[in-house]
Amino acid sequence: MTRQKKRQRDADGGAQEASSSGTDRSTSLSKYAHLKADSLWSQLLGLIEPLDFFSTYFEKKPLLIRERGLKRQLFSKNLFTRDFLLEIVDKYNLSHGTDFILCKYIEFKRIDYEVPTRKSDAKKCSAMMEACFRDSYSCQFYQPQRYSDDLHRLCASFENTFGCLTGSSVYLTPPKAQALAPHYDDVDVFILQTEGRKNWKLYHPTYILPGEPSHDLLPSEIGPLWMEFTLEQGDVLYMPRGVIHQAQTDKSVFSTHVTISVYQRQSWSNFMELAMPHLIRRAFANNVEFRRGLPPQYLNFLGSQFPTSTPCVKDFFSTFKDLFSKLSECLEIQDLQHAADLASLDYITHRLPPPGTTESSHGAEFSLDGMVFRFQNRSYIRIVISDRDGDDHVSILSSTANCRQHHMGVCSCDPADNESVSENASEPCESLASLDQSVSMDESSNRGTQPGCIGFPKELSVYLIKLYDAFPRFLKLEDLCDAVSDEISVRGMLLQLWSSELLELQEEKAC
Repeated sequence: MTRQKKRQRDADGGAQEASSSGTDRSTSLSKYAHLKADSLWSQLLGLIEPLDFFSTYFEKKPLLIRERGLKRQLFSKNLFTRDFLLEIVDKYNLSHGTDFILCKYIEFKRIDYEVPTRKSDAKKCSAMMEACFRDSYSCQFYQPQRYSDDLHRLCASFENTFGCLTGSSVYLTPPKAQALAPHYDDVDVFILQTEGRKNWKLYHPTYILPGEPSHDLLPSEIGPLWMEFTLEQGDVLYMPRGVIHQAQTDKSVFSTHVTISVYQRQSWSNFMELAMPHLIRRAFANNVEFRRGLPPQYLNFLGSQFPTSTPCVKDFFSTFKDLFSKLSECLEIQDLQHAADLASLDYITHRLPPPGTTESSHGAEFSLDGMVFRFQNRSYIRIVISDRDGDDHVSILSSTANCRQHHMGVCSCDPADNESVSENASEPCESLASLDQSVSMDESSNRGTQPGCIGFPKELSVYLIKLYDAFPRFLKLEDLCDAVSDEISVRGMLLQLWSSELLELQEEKAC
């Protein structure tokens, strides 16, 4: 058996073999027992159960899933193709550098395509791409879910399964070419081979679960080969962030693959960055030691220009370390709930809207007579309760009217022109600013504005949570109200939810 065939066999079989057992496996399984995987995402795993994926492969090792031998396709054959790309780049007047890039990797060097500056040299976008393909350039097309309905549904399925923002790119590579240098990513990726085939080489991580992507790596930086295989049309590959990889087409076949990425900035460290400001303010309020002043003229002995061994520096360090250790004594569950609400702002604001029809789901008039109701698209809704500094309120955040066209970017659409935005979509809540304006989550937090939001008095939170928890069951008004005195305010709440297309109504006899 040749070395190439042996590596292929190891990748096909060994990569799918579970490595956890006994107590470790039981602990890992219990960690993910609460997860409810979306059915469309689960289909990509083939014969692998979602719980097995999370306990055995997620953040641990690659998983290669072959379509051959399965009785069904892992994903739609029309997910994304070369012909579809050439069609949409002209149809939507897409541009190099904004919507896609063209590049190639030759002799350990990346070469980026330079768009002609003279108008006389300019070509139709699709013609330019075809010419670049003939010259061994590859195309990386950004956020293809904006134009492909199948990819929209699949990326939305990823967001529902992982509970975080999902990005996507398409890579189109001509025969006998390589797009990118060996590198690792700061995201977990799923690679779906949609056309042709591509040869992959994987190398062990040099930095486990990184928070930033690597630079282009030289052969001396990637270490020995770990796995080598060819992705054929219909195959799926999962790689944890940090796995070094490179891919190249063979001399005869054009390749198209879709990369779907998850879990960027989703580490415990990122969550702690959100929780710490609130925790420090609590410590300041509850412990006088945190309110004492810094040593006078501390800037005259502390900083990169000064030695670290002076008594003043050692005393400063000792005090800081002591205070830091006391922070945990101030920690309360509410601090973590507050941090989770902060994290939800970026997620709800920038995730994809629900796939499917954008037509209104209700008639022209609101009535609860003989009707039952429930939240519409509950997985796209979040309830945020605030009771700080006398600002008591409850907010409903919703991504049902988010802009698909500008997913993961700053939306520049006129709401009147955006079919996915309801005329009744709610305005952003000014009260959301009370969550924490001092915390900057990351660059992505500046991608757009706040999510669609409706504000209610805090006393209505119990009814909103009851409505949320009841899903998917439909409720009657008497199921929601414990007392007749509450009926008027609850009716008003339901009317506002219905007007914002967040409430689904049905005749009681139809349920």
